[in-house]
Amino acid sequence: MTRESQLAEAPPSTEGIAKAAGILSLGNVASRVLGLVRETVKADLFGASPEVSAFVVAAQVPTIIYDLLIGGLLSAALVPVFSDYASPEKRRELWHIFSIVVSLAVVILSLVVVLLELFAPQVAWVLGGGFDAQLQAVTTKMIRIILPAVLFFGLSGMVTGLLYTLKRFTYPAFGAAIYNAGIITCALLLADKVSIYSLALGILLGAMLQLAIQLPDLRDVRFAFSLDLSHPALRRIVGLYLPVVLGLVISQIGIAIDRNLASRTGGESIAWMQYATRLIQLPIGLVSAAISLAILPTLSQYGSTEPSEQDPVSNLQSPISNTLLPWASRWCWWPSSQPLSAFSSWPHPSWPSSISTATSTPMTPFKRPWPSATTCWA
Repeated sequence: MTRESQLAEAPPSTEGIAKAAGILSLGNVASRVLGLVRETVKADLFGASPEVSAFVVAAQVPTIIYDLLIGGLLSAALVPVFSDYASPEKRRELWHIFSIVVSLAVVILSLVVVLLELFAPQVAWVLGGGFDAQLQAVTTKMIRIILPAVLFFGLSGMVTGLLYTLKRFTYPAFGAAIYNAGIITCALLLADKVSIYSLALGILLGAMLQLAIQLPDLRDVRFAFSLDLSHPALRRIVGLYLPVVLGLVISQIGIAIDRNLASRTGGESIAWMQYATRLIQLPIGLVSAAISLAILPTLSQYGSTEPSEQDPVSNLQSPISNTLLPWASRWCWWPSSQPLSAFSSWPHPSWPSSISTATSTPMTPFKRPWPSATTCWA
């Protein structure tokens, strides 16, 4: 028996989960740091201008599509189903299932991209109906530039699901960091030439890089285009995904309404809100997201086997709580105004922008700890 087979058949352990969480935490730290750089570069080049609000609206389109079609599918269905075929003797079947899922994703996402390219003005109106005609035209053009990224985001999500199942966390962990690096690079190199559209091109480049960085870990995968709709694993994936997608549809409708209403409060409002949201989200991904993603394959394996007396998942509850709660409590008392200039005005301080961003985060101290805690146990 090979070493890889022995590792694959070994029972999950807290050490393995902790190591995976550590890798994902490093990736999250790199992503958050580059995210700060991205927001700083964006603020330096374009400030909190109406064009930035148009970019935020346009960038929301691939996010909505990804969350509906891939994001919920990844945690609710792909990893649990893939985990059932992760053992070495079932790898050939795993490659076949992965091929089916990727083939379907390419077909569906391609159709979605073409459809939304045709109806980009209507999408811009739905999300940014309060913008004037000129700003809606800018939003429409950016949507059309960004939309092909949907295909790369989707494929990246599928690959991530497979690699998580195989407990190969290193390359996926740094996908978000390389995505941010793509946006930063395009913004710095192209801002003088294409202005705000450099950010849209950055999303496209970042999406390509996010997929490309994971490809080395697929060296042993045998992919073959297949639309075998009769495979039982595909039916199980659909069955697990349908209850989740209903909730996702409601949440995405809420986001669309939120963007539409915010666009009616002034051209800069969405930019201010986005900078404030980045501040709130900063601590959530550093610890809780890493732990929740690392523990998912182990939870899936335990869910498909008989209960055992020694459950490594329960052993992690105390360390996770001891890490999250004190750290999140420190954020509770950190004044929100201190880091705002990094988002909204650095290196050219603009107190009106900073104050407007600060007032976009009411009750922020009370929001910070709870998403971090609930992400791990959701």
